[in-house]
Amino acid sequence: MDVDQIDTSIIMCHYCEDKEREEIALRCIRAIQPYRDKYTEFILVCNGHYTGLSKYCDQYFERDTDSSPGRSSNIGARAAMTHHGDYLVFMCNDILVTGDWLEECILILENHPRYIAVPAYQIERKYHEMPMVDGYHVNARVGSDIMVMEIGQYEDIGPFPEVNPQYDGSEYLNRKIAKGYYGMMTKEPLAFNLAPGIHSYLKQKAEMGYEYRGR
Repeated sequence: MDVDQIDTSIIMCHYCEDKEREEIALRCIRAIQPYRDKYTEFILVCNGHYTGLSKYCDQYFERDTDSSPGRSSNIGARAAMTHHGDYLVFMCNDILVTGDWLEECILILENHPRYIAVPAYQIERKYHEMPMVDGYHVNARVGSDIMVMEIGQYEDIGPFPEVNPQYDGSEYLNRKIAKGYYGMMTKEPLAFNLAPGIHSYLKQKAEMGYEYRGR
């Protein structure tokens, strides 16, 4: 792969304490493979220890085991930004991408630069729904599962918080909204959460005594 040609980096964070979720993650990792080409790379950042996954990736990082997906996202972003590309995709390890999801998201970014592109439809989004724009649904808070943005947007919003996962998504979305960016969804769902409401961080959740709360 000629890294000078890469314009899009798909970044997935992978950490799991549950066998079923590991199998879901592998299914989602395999689903990304058709989208890899000389222009699009896949970066996998694991904060756990897994065998055989590097073969699916253009860049693979293994780091200390902890419960910070934000730290993994930032590692992936730093690696991607060495290419001076255009787009970053941040996704969880339970999101299955399908069809023309990436092409449709990049089209949104090209035509609507104040929005973050989101190919997954979250069920509980009505409380933060905004007026539609050019036939696209807009929501202030979608994107915690998967979002596509320009590198300049990532730099403007700033890196992900490197804290426990209950708060990673909310804090980042709050900062994104404060900067004036909202989530614009593809006109039909093109990515799907295979484990909605099921937390990856089972041991950490038990130790800290919190319950995951959807928005």
